Order: sequence, then C-alpha cells, then structure tokens
Amino acid sequence: MGTSGASITADDTVADVVGTVVDRMKEGATLKEASDFVLHHFKRSLEDPGEGPLVWLALAHVQWKYGCVDAQVLDQVRHDVATGKGLDRWREDPAGVAARKRVLETFVAKISKANAKPAAPPRTVTRLAPLSEGDCISVLTSSGEYTAAIVLNVDNSREECGSNLIGSLDYLSPSTECF
Repeated sequence: MGTSGASITADDTVADVVGTVVDRMKEGATLKEASDFVLHHFKRSLEDPGEGPLVWLALAHVQWKYGCVDAQVLDQVRHDVATGKGLDRWREDPAGVAARKRVLETFVAKISKANAKPAAPPRTVTRLAPLSEGDCISVLTSSGEYTAAIVLNVDNSREECGSNLIGSLDYLSPSTECF
C-alpha cells in the first residue's frame, strides 16, 4: 500500500476502507453495519502495526463525514495519535513526520465533535455504457486524418460502471465522408 502525502486520505489503505464503507452503504447497509463489516473484513490489517492505525483513521474519517464517530473508533484514533502508532513510514523524513503529526492532531480535534453538516448517505448512480453495439466511431488522429472503430460489445452488468468493448478498424481517411 502507498502513501502520497500527509493528509488522512492520501493513503491506499484509507481509500480501500472508505470505499468499502461507501459501497456497503450503497447496497443498503447503515453506517454502523458498514463499519462493522470493515472491522471484520480488515481484521488482518487491524492487527498490523502500520496498517491498523490507517484502518481506524479511515473509519473515523468516513463516520464523521456521514454523521459522527463511534466512541470506540474515536478512542482508538486518539490512542494511536497520542502514542505515535502508525508513524513508522514517516520516520525517515523529519519534515514529513512533523507534517503528519500536525494533520493527525487537527483531524482528532475535528472528529471529536459531531459533524454539523453530515453528507447524505451515498447512493448508487447508474452509469450505462455510453455507446451501443454496432456503433461506428470516427477518431481524429494527431496527423489530422480519421480512423475508425466499432463497438463490439456492451457490458452493463456493473451498475455504476457500464463499459464498451471497442475494436479499431484498419482504416485511414482525410475526412469522415468516406464512412
């Protein structure tokens, strides 16, 4: 897993946990049920000294976003921050560890109070594939000529992520009039 910055959400583990909670809520679970699922699903990560604090931070982040942080989660985050748990990946960079500590302290202060404007629970957004099977597409190339492609298949089996299988044709023309 990787970290791309000092912010709470700039970590792959945090993104995975938040995504799992959001996906479960889209399926109809309550925030509590989704959080309980994460605690079970990420059990091994919770036992890891580097990953565990990230799971707790992610849970706190997503719970605060949609309401307020569960007392157990808040206590664990406070403990981890107070004891420096989860900072090992930052230790090689003194400026980075200082920035991360500031972010964590600010985060704990924020989540210690209920969110005055919680986000509405996430909902499923249907995104069908944009094209239909058999559609022919003209594509302007960097040379100013046109090539063509055809939609071979449509897959709308994943509700939020429809996709098209497109095959390119062995075709090149100075205009689209040749279609």
